[in-house]
Amino acid sequence: MQKLFGIIASNVTTYQHILKSTFFSFLTAQGASAKTQKNYWSDVADFISWFIAATLPVLDERNYHPGLLLQALSPNHINDYVSHLLRANISPATVNRRLSSLRIFFNCCLQMSWLSYHPMEGIANIKTANPSGPKLNISLLTQFEDHLRSHGVGKATIKNYVSDVRQFLRWIEVSARPGRATAYGRQ
Repeated sequence: MQKLFGIIASNVTTYQHILKSTFFSFLTAQGASAKTQKNYWSDVADFISWFIAATLPVLDERNYHPGLLLQALSPNHINDYVSHLLRANISPATVNRRLSSLRIFFNCCLQMSWLSYHPMEGIANIKTANPSGPKLNISLLTQFEDHLRSHGVGKATIKNYVSDVRQFLRWIEVSARPGRATAYGRQ
């Protein structure tokens, strides 16, 4: 794995503080609640801690820029992180939530010009099942939600659209069951 050069170990906490306050400002501008900001940051902080430990930063007393933490980031790091979470028996739903948080965080980093590309490009959520009901393609729902968010759709509208799609997917699954009752008799 690529090492991070120029990171000052004693400043990692300062870097994280700057990243956090910038991310919170970004989320506030998007209308995210304080609780949402806290939850997103929890996921992002977990990734940053893993990333620093996994890349073994090299000390350099000359660099004080928090964006330096992200310069060595690649999609391989994201895949390694997902593998790390799955090996740690983190549930697929939690892994996908963390990936969603990272997508939003990296949007912030792009806006701040701390990254020149989106590290999540081409990274899909892992497939999982909805434990409280029929199996759903959670990855598809999350991608749809991210798509709506990226096009500036409001939170209430996103919630309604995702709910409608989720209900439709459940209807498809129930409709596909053999022997189900319909208005016209049994299939």
